[in-house]
Amino acid sequence: MQTCKTDYAGALPPKVSVLGAGALGSIYGAYLSEGGCEVTLIVRRAEEAQAINSGGLCLRRADGCKTYTRARAVFHISETPAPDLLLFLVKGPDTAEAAAGAAPYIPAGCTLLTLQNGLGNVEKISEFIPAHQIIAGVSYTGGTRIKPGEVMLGGVGPTIIGEMDSKMTPRLRRVAELIGGSGLPVQISENIQGHIWTKAIVNAAINPLAALTRLSNGRLAACEESRRLMRQLAEEGAQVASMLGIRLETDDPAAYALAVAENTGSNSASMLQDILNSRATEIESINGAIATMARKGGLETPLNRAITDMIRLLEKSSLT
Repeated sequence: MQTCKTDYAGALPPKVSVLGAGALGSIYGAYLSEGGCEVTLIVRRAEEAQAINSGGLCLRRADGCKTYTRARAVFHISETPAPDLLLFLVKGPDTAEAAAGAAPYIPAGCTLLTLQNGLGNVEKISEFIPAHQIIAGVSYTGGTRIKPGEVMLGGVGPTIIGEMDSKMTPRLRRVAELIGGSGLPVQISENIQGHIWTKAIVNAAINPLAALTRLSNGRLAACEESRRLMRQLAEEGAQVASMLGIRLETDDPAAYALAVAENTGSNSASMLQDILNSRATEIESINGAIATMARKGGLETPLNRAITDMIRLLEKSSLT
C-alpha cells in the first residue's frame, strides 16, 4: 500500500470527503483510501452505502475485480469528519443545490476540488462557498457504475488541477501530492481554464451526438455525418473560447475531439448513459453554456444552440 505522507493541515491521515460518489467519485475514493487517506464517500442510495460499508468498493478491470475496504459511505456531508479536502463531483444540474447543502459543513481550512464536467461550475459553487477555498481540475479517468458498490474502471488518465487565478500555491502542491500518492497520475497547470474549456469542447462535440444517435464514440468517429457535426460543434466552441480570451490546450479542437472519440471507441458517452437511465443530462453546462456565453458576447453558435434544444426535448421524453 502506498501511504499519504503529506501532513495536510497538520493531521495524519488527511481526511477526504467525496461529494458525488458516482463512478468517478468512487474511483478517486478507492485510490485515495488505498493511499492512506481517511476517505468518506457521500452517496444517495441506501443500497450503495450498505454495499460499500459491508463488502467494500469493487473496481472491476478486464483482469478481475479489486476490492477496497478502507473507505466508508454516508448520506450527507454532516456525517463526515471535517474534511481537509472535499472532492466535488456531483452532476452539473445538481451543483448549486449540492454546494448550498455542503456549505455549513466545510471548515475554513478545507480545500474544495471540483473535477466536474462542463463550464460554470466554479462560479456556481462560489455562490455558497468562498472562492478562495476552491481549486478546479479535469479528470481523464473514467468508469461506469455496474451495481451498488461496483464500478467498471474504463481507464486511468491524468488528473489536471490548478488555481483559477493561475498561481502556483502550496495547497495546490499538497492536493497534487495526495492524488499522486494514491497512484493516480496528476499534473499541475497554470492554465486550468484552458483545460476545462478544452475538455468541455470535446464533450460538446461527442456527448450530445451519442445521446441522440445511441452510437458509441467509435461509431461516431467512423461516420461521415457525425464527424462533420463534431467538427462544427467544436469549432463553434473554440470561437467562444477565443472571444473570452481562453487559451485552449490544442490548436485544433475539432481534430482533438475526433481523436478522443477514436481513442475511446468502445465507450458509451455519459450523456447517452444518462438518457438511457432516464437521468437529467449535463447539456446545460456543456453545449448550453457555450451557446449562452456566445450570445452574451454577440456571437452565434447555431449548432450548439440547436443541439441543446434537441437534448432538452430528449430529456423530456425520457424523464416522463
